[in-house]
Amino acid sequence: MADLEVVEICAGAGGQALGLERAGFEHALAVELDTAACATLRANRPAWKVAEGDVADPALWRPSDYRGVALLAGGVPCPPFTVAGRQLGATDERDLFAWAVELCGIIRPRALLLENVRGLSTSRFSAYRQHVLDRLRDLGYVPGWRLLNACDYGVPQLRPRTVLVALQRADAPWFRWPTPSPRPPATVGETLGDLMAARGWHGAAAWARRADRIAPTIVGGSKKHGGADLGPTRAKRAWAQLGVDGIGIADAAPGPDADPALTPRLTCEMVIRLQGWQDEWGWTFSGRKTARYRQIGNVFPPPVAEAVGTAIRRALEHAGPPEPTCEMDPEMDTATAHVHDPVFRVLRAREDFLTARQIAALLPLGARLSRAAVLEHLRHLSGDFELETAPEMDSDGDGPAYRLGSFRAFLGQQDHARHQRFAASRATVSLRPACPDRDAPTAGAGVRSRLAVALHVADEGPPAGRAEAQGRQGGILAVTHPDITGIEPRDFDAVSICRAIGAFLPGNVIGRNSTHLGALHIQSTGGFKRPSEILLAPCLEARHEHLPRFLII
Repeated sequence: MADLEVVEICAGAGGQALGLERAGFEHALAVELDTAACATLRANRPAWKVAEGDVADPALWRPSDYRGVALLAGGVPCPPFTVAGRQLGATDERDLFAWAVELCGIIRPRALLLENVRGLSTSRFSAYRQHVLDRLRDLGYVPGWRLLNACDYGVPQLRPRTVLVALQRADAPWFRWPTPSPRPPATVGETLGDLMAARGWHGAAAWARRADRIAPTIVGGSKKHGGADLGPTRAKRAWAQLGVDGIGIADAAPGPDADPALTPRLTCEMVIRLQGWQDEWGWTFSGRKTARYRQIGNVFPPPVAEAVGTAIRRALEHAGPPEPTCEMDPEMDTATAHVHDPVFRVLRAREDFLTARQIAALLPLGARLSRAAVLEHLRHLSGDFELETAPEMDSDGDGPAYRLGSFRAFLGQQDHARHQRFAASRATVSLRPACPDRDAPTAGAGVRSRLAVALHVADEGPPAGRAEAQGRQGGILAVTHPDITGIEPRDFDAVSICRAIGAFLPGNVIGRNSTHLGALHIQSTGGFKRPSEILLAPCLEARHEHLPRFLII
């Protein structure tokens, strides 16, 4: 193998790949599930070996074939660590973070680079992070976490990412986290002004002056969404302050006949720039607009990947003086170095049951916690680890005792429940199968099944002048289903819901009480009044078999 070859898992559409290439790495393999993203990789780098399919499928590629590669990198799925994904962590079938760490024991790369969302850096996942650090140290690596903001590396949006870097002990003393750029990033107006004016829109200059800040974090790249837009209600409000209509993505910039006071939508080409791409790189995205936007919305910005990749390359080349006491986890002080979750560390070191008060007494001086804080750690920890409990052990009312069980995450086990859940949700990598008791055929209904979903309506008023919002009270909808694991609450206004449905069945909107939308039967009891319920069910007609089993909005 070449000295600086990289194996990249969950490569997406190439944001991290391009950044690592610019940092001096050569791709030995890129593995990706999404067909459109694979087409993008092949179109831009025909010489690369691209494996399309489930990265954890041993029939797709053999990690042992790449033993000794310089770098193992990946942007493993983010939803397990997001609030929108309900922060299911190790119990989410999309979680591949811990599995990627285990690959280091097979591939033995000189360095590991994994990136994910900010949510992974929160207290909810402190035990998860602790397990990762401890496991990498067991495998002979020096690991470290850092939260990096894309705007610190020239990208005109905030986009915080949790980045894990680990190097073998022989190389770790030469690693330095990349230094932020001394120059502030360009504003949205400075970045996109020429593209907004490209078709002669007379309001482009005034719009560029108004868009005088960096962009919010680009979101909306999820397959759970029916179409391309700039995210949930909160994100749309942030875009509106910059003079951008976040309800969708435009096919082209406004033309000369457009109202100069128009609030324009972004195009895919504009979002590409906001993700840090330079025009001269000539990178193109395959697929239609929605597929392209999903690829763009999920990328690790190339400038950030290049900065981290360059730091890793310099460490592998032993450039500069080494640090005798290498500390890659700079947020930890020396008294608690490498400790993200002291409660987890205490439990892992003991085989007996411990009460919360006993755990608190065993914590090191630099990490002392109250009993209430210990219980909070235990609550978070139980989301990712089996936590055995024993009845109250003494007369002081100290409550139950706890003992750490096994890690729930997928680590490569062939019999892990992840495989079955993943296969059931393969079409979207987000949807879950219906509950068995709701799968019985409905006599005379003309549909295979009917799925009840709770619909909650907040107090905000509907958008003025929107015909789609007629017949309902309130403006924000949270659609949930308590019996289906992993379906998260989401905020949508009525227009967003109609657009999501319209992406599958153009030209249809939600009516006041009941609307038949071709392949979907949607029934609203109470006319969108609070509280209400909507029923979503697929049609049996053969021509609609390509649609997902259930469309959960």
